[in-house]
Amino acid sequence: LAVAAVAILAAHHDRVWNASLSGLSPVSEADQAIDRSLRADLGAPDLRYLVVLKAADRESALAAAERTGRRLDGLVEAGTLGGYESPARFLPASATQEARRQALPERAELARRLDAALEGLPLKADKLSPFLDAVDAARHQPLLSPESLHGSTLALAVDTLLLRRADGWTVLMPLR
Repeated sequence: LAVAAVAILAAHHDRVWNASLSGLSPVSEADQAIDRSLRADLGAPDLRYLVVLKAADRESALAAAERTGRRLDGLVEAGTLGGYESPARFLPASATQEARRQALPERAELARRLDAALEGLPLKADKLSPFLDAVDAARHQPLLSPESLHGSTLALAVDTLLLRRADGWTVLMPLR
């Protein structure tokens, strides 16, 4: 009986034993193929491929996500990756936000540049005063925080990708 069992296993080993974890799934291969196709059409990330970063605090985690994102951008440009998700897209680190805010010119300087740019054009600078107001307001607004995103769809995206753990913070960056 033992010899017969070994002979059957040897002859049909490819159908009896499946080393793949997907073999445990009750979903048929055809349905899995449809799922893969739909995910590809939607550009949804394949959650089998994640970049996982750990940091002691939220700011360090966001800064690490930004650094990693710059490296991943090169892979996307080269066509190696289809894309990725990052919480830093929705909530940049405070240092990045501050640098961007400092890059905005003062209202008087921006108005001077705007006058020079519009010289000889039919558009008058006074029509763009709401733009000057918006830039000036942006220079004086508080930095974006998770609390300021509360209740928005952006908060859901950040909360999904930036996780607080007992030992610090974890960033999940799904790859496409």
